[in-house]
Order: sequence, then C-alpha cells, then structure tokens
Amino acid sequence: MNEAESTSVSGTFRFFLGIKNQCAQKMYKPKFRLYLSILGACIVTAACSDAREKSVSANMQPDTSASRTGASVDSNKTVIWRPFTELAQYPQRRATARVVALDEATVAAQVSGQIKQVFVREGDAVKSGQPIAQLNDPPLRLARERAQATLAAANAKMGQAQRQLTQQQGLRARGFVSEEAEAAARDTLEVTRRERDAQRAALAEASWYWEQRIIISPFDGIMTERLVSVGDWVTPGQAVAVITATAREVHAFIAHEDIAALQQVAEIIFETLGGHQHPLSIAAVSPRRDDRAQDVRIRLTFTTDTPPPIGTAGVLVWRDPRPHLSASTLATVRGIPGTWIKDNAATTPRFVPLPQAASGRDVVVSFPPDTMIAIRGQGTLAWQAIRETQ
Repeated sequence: MNEAESTSVSGTFRFFLGIKNQCAQKMYKPKFRLYLSILGACIVTAACSDAREKSVSANMQPDTSASRTGASVDSNKTVIWRPFTELAQYPQRRATARVVALDEATVAAQVSGQIKQVFVREGDAVKSGQPIAQLNDPPLRLARERAQATLAAANAKMGQAQRQLTQQQGLRARGFVSEEAEAAARDTLEVTRRERDAQRAALAEASWYWEQRIIISPFDGIMTERLVSVGDWVTPGQAVAVITATAREVHAFIAHEDIAALQQVAEIIFETLGGHQHPLSIAAVSPRRDDRAQDVRIRLTFTTDTPPPIGTAGVLVWRDPRPHLSASTLATVRGIPGTWIKDNAATTPRFVPLPQAASGRDVVVSFPPDTMIAIRGQGTLAWQAIRETQ
C-alpha cells in the first residue's frame, strides 16, 4: 500500500471509530452494532479502491523529461544525406623505398697479360672512359706491328697483281696473248685482294687487343672494390675492379592495383627517415610482378641535383588521385557491402553494391559530383528495402 492509499484508509477508519464510540456510549442494541460494523467495512474497502485507482493513474502518466532531453530518440531512424563532393577523400599513399645506384659494373680484363699499373684506388671517383689499370704491352704491341707488316705485304702483292692484269689486257688487245692468260692474271688479282682483306681484319683484331691493354671505366662512378694488384697475371674475363655509378635512382615495390593511379600522379616524393623530401619522376615499371605479394617493382629518378646517398632508406609518398568513400559510410545488405545513394535530392534511394570493399578500409568509387550519399540511418533504408521485396 502506497502513501495515498494509507492516507485515505486512515481518514475513513477514524470516521468509523467515531461513530462506533458514540453508539457504544448510547448503549445501542447488539444487532444495530453488527449492522454498523458491516457498513464501516464497506466504506473502508471503497476508500482503498479509490486510492489504488488514483495511484495507478498517476503511474501511467508519460515521462516527458526523457523526451525533452532526446534520450529516447532512435537516431537510426533518421537518414542523413551528404553530397559526394563533400565525402570524397583522396588518401595519401606510402610505400617503402631505397636509393640505389643506377648502374654497377664489375670491370674485367679482355685480354691476357700482366698488370703493369693501377691508376685509381678504392673510393676514388672515375669518369666514363678513364683508365683504371694497364697491362704490359710488349706482346700486344708486337702482334699489332706484325699485323701491320703483313697487311703492307698484302697490299704490295695486290698492287703487283693489278699491274700484271693491266699488262695482260694490253697484250690481249693487240693479239699477243691468249684469252686464258688474261683470265689467269685476273684470278691472281682476286686472290691477292682477298689476302689483303684478311690481313686488314687481322690488323683490326691486333689493334683491338692493343687497345684492351688499358682497362677503362664504363661510366661515371666510384671504384668501390679493387680486385688486382701490380704484377698480377689476368686472363680474359677476370674481374679487375667494381665500379658503382654516381647516378642514382629509387626502387620501390607497389601494389599492382595502385600502379595505374600512381602513373597519373603529378607529384611523387621520396621522404628519408630523417624527414628530408626529394621529388621524383617515374622512370620505368617492371613488366614482372611478385605473384605472392602481388607487388610490382618501380624505378624512379630524382628531379633535383642533390639526391641522397646510395643506400638511403625511406618511403614514397603520393596522393591517390582516385576518389574514395570512407568505410564509415558503407552498409551491408544481404551480406554484400555497398552504399546507399540518391542521384539527386528528389530521387528514390538505391543501394549500390561495392564488392571490392574491404572491412574497415576506404573504397575507390566513381559517382557524379551531385550524387547524395547516406551517412546515417542506412539500417532504416535496408529494412525498408527488405520489406518491399517480401
């Protein structure tokens, strides 16, 4: 019994006791006292019922305090739309990268010989065509001189054959020699010409060997390793030194699906671990890719004259040119991820599946700029769509 019921019953009971006491004082008959007790019980029962009804009625009144504060409002029933131009994001991409030498060559001897002199030491800078080492040249010089002498003899022999042919042709014109004699002189000239050509080739070969006595750098770079000393005997193909080019480039591995977008980027930055930034341009994209990681190697060149040293580690940084939708705007209908859109403010909402969307990640999309995207209340739209299909 609550406070209202207690107050009502207490008042009625006091009224009944007052009447009973008066009757007792006047010594009414017992039968009259019985009737009076029954009447009092009925009055008390009626009072209790009335108090209970008032209490229940008070408890059923609505609590307006929650409505005033908004605590009971189901926010998921309100669908909020935003234009695609406000929601489109162009995320920053990053990929690990490293500065490498544009070229590195192991310079080897082309001919056999003894090392006569080494002109540079490890760490020295060299230019393209600069001598690195030289072989003893007497054998090579003698071979070249011998080829020159042999060629000179072949030229003299061919000259003599040419004169004999000319003489035979004159005699043949006057009828002093036969046609066969003229043909023999012509054949002799042809043989000597071929001998002369062979000696020319021999001299060219001897001259090439002569030139190979000096081992040169194939490009601008630094001698990073010296592999021979003065007095060593080297054979064709034996390594003499390692030259690393001073020209540098950046190598990185990029996800295969990001290559096309990266090639459209206007600005690509190589950022060192120390925070220094260097602009780059794409030099080449490897046609091969790592099938396990689905990555493609890409080569980039520096567009400034002060690139970081070879071996510097860092990251590529670029802005993805493709518009993305935030993962928070996505919804799922019958297990398929996607987003709710309206072509304009007056059209009916429709669900656009985005099967390429990954959980918790932004997704690449392509919508007209005035497309409206649902950013809140997608559950209401999904429930309405399900009811319409039932």
